[in-house]
Amino acid sequence: DLHSFPTRRSSDLDLDIADKSGYAEAVESSRYMALDPLTTLPNRHMINEHADIKILEYKKAFQAASEKEVFCDANPIYAIYLTVSDPVRFSQKNGHIVVDLFIQTMAHRLREAADSKDFVGRIANNEFAIVTTRLKDDTEVLLYAVEIAKALNEESDGSFFAGIAQYPRDAIFAGELIQHAEAAMYDAVNEDTDAKIYEPKEGEGRSSFLEDMTIDEIKKLFDKAFDNNEIYMVYQPRFDADKNLTRS
Repeated sequence: DLHSFPTRRSSDLDLDIADKSGYAEAVESSRYMALDPLTTLPNRHMINEHADIKILEYKKAFQAASEKEVFCDANPIYAIYLTVSDPVRFSQKNGHIVVDLFIQTMAHRLREAADSKDFVGRIANNEFAIVTTRLKDDTEVLLYAVEIAKALNEESDGSFFAGIAQYPRDAIFAGELIQHAEAAMYDAVNEDTDAKIYEPKEGEGRSSFLEDMTIDEIKKLFDKAFDNNEIYMVYQPRFDADKNLTRS
């Protein structure tokens, strides 16, 4: 008997459709907010999030190699920060509509010039960033950054400059990696060179969250880290070549 089965009111169906529609709108809105509306490139938030993911992958690879007592061959993570020189003067000279078209053109050129495996995004204004894990050392990434800067310069009235920073050498988290790549970019602008590797300034210190913790809090933190196998102590022997003995 068909009448013995429970029936659903049309209002219930309308609510289901509305719920699904609301979810779809939320997903689409979230996706849109992650993209720069002018260029459709990932925005600064997404650039940082991608760098965070790559840093986590690097840490996992390093830990896995440590557990197997083998060398970790994971490539470092490089951030390349690009900008056109004197964007304020460029904007005043050409007008905002022309500048918007210029930025869109540069975003397209950057997509073409960058390797398809790299993460390309727009920071703000005339500033872009690339995050890559393909390259093994500074020489490779410097050549890559110069190549991209020159490709962009061919299509613009301004001059593009690139700054480069590397994880884990230059930073301990994603935001610092991008910040130091930006600092290197300003060095490149000041020195009028296509690309520059990040160099810490004299007396520049790295702040630590440990500075605001008490000794007891730090002890608890490290005890927990040791218990969870998150810290590994490595013995480095000291060898006496004259006596052919291990001293300590």
